[in-house]
Amino acid sequence: MYLSKKRILLILLAIVLIIIICIVAVNGRGDGIKPEEKQSPPVKGILDPVASGAILKINTDERVVALTIEVNDTEDDYTAEIIDVLNRHGVEATFFLTGQWVENNPNMAQVIVESGYAIGNHSYAHEDISGLSARKIAQDIEKADSAIGAIYSEEINLYRSPYACVNKNVFKACKNKNKLLIIHSLDSLDWQSAEAQSAVNNVISAVAAGDIIAFHNDAACAPQALDEIIRQMRKTGYRFVTVHNLLSVGAE
Repeated sequence: MYLSKKRILLILLAIVLIIIICIVAVNGRGDGIKPEEKQSPPVKGILDPVASGAILKINTDERVVALTIEVNDTEDDYTAEIIDVLNRHGVEATFFLTGQWVENNPNMAQVIVESGYAIGNHSYAHEDISGLSARKIAQDIEKADSAIGAIYSEEINLYRSPYACVNKNVFKACKNKNKLLIIHSLDSLDWQSAEAQSAVNNVISAVAAGDIIAFHNDAACAPQALDEIIRQMRKTGYRFVTVHNLLSVGAE
């Protein structure tokens, strides 16, 4: 059967179109992770925070995690409610305090200390430090240490930068001030929604052994979310430790 040049051209175009459709379909499958299972965005500063010495989690097969509470001096403050939840469940946690919050809330800060929770430095006023020199960051760390030291007599060797900023100047400042740079491997994103179930889903759907999980004192849903997360994780065999104790597990 004789085919005209025009028909041959149309057939070739159809074949090319089919190939393009197949390629797009394969690439569109992505990485196989559902949107709700993706982790929070990379920490600010560099693509690989581990390369700058930041600790996000530990490698372990043991079902153990560290709950961390970032405490910033804001109008909305649910620190007392968070402490009530932690005390009720009898779990360990690490509070990363800003110096300004401690100065303005000395009684509540004292409650955290007297309750036996671990303490870390979260800068003085939770300002963006991504453009600061290592010297300026070190000065800010020292200022926060001084404020926290008014209610906490032990050495503070943990530091979490504001907005999880990680870059060479942050790491250099931490090294200068003898701090371990502790970020997180799992953000509850409790600050994104007033619905506690949203934060619960963010954690329960993605948690893994050795995770460092972040919560925030200015998130209205944090107390309720923490309560449910602790309940659900305990049912699956997880236990909760301070960051210091988590690092000890990783060193075993």
